Amino acid sequence: MTVLGLDLSTSAARAVVVDERGAQLASAAHPDPVTAIETALQARTVDRAGISLSEPLEGGGLAAPADVLKALGRSVRSEVISHGAAVALAEQWVGAARDATHVVALSAADTIDAGIVVDGRLFGGAHGL
Repeated sequence: MTVLGLDLSTSAARAVVVDERGAQLASAAHPDPVTAIETALQARTVDRAGISLSEPLEGGGLAAPADVLKALGRSVRSEVISHGAAVALAEQWVGAARDATHVVALSAADTIDAGIVVDGRLFGGAHGL
């Protein structure tokens, strides 16, 4: 299984392709999210994709997540989540919280964000992110 992760912010898009163990196979960064995806994927196919929003996207920002998902193709199972949620899931998958059923992760980068996993499932919060 291969997974495409895409981190969208108003200044850039970062794409990474990983295998089922979380080992990085390719990565790319570009102001245009579709270009970042195409560069990271090249000839690779992916089974799933996740899009992390570092900050709300408003008019004049990057392409809406729906446009990015369309560029991936309809056969790829995709999900849009917050940056903090992506960190929590990554820590549970291959990080310090591997195999934990409850995880709280804090991220302090361009913004401060958090993600929570309860009973092995991502907790979406009031707004689903």
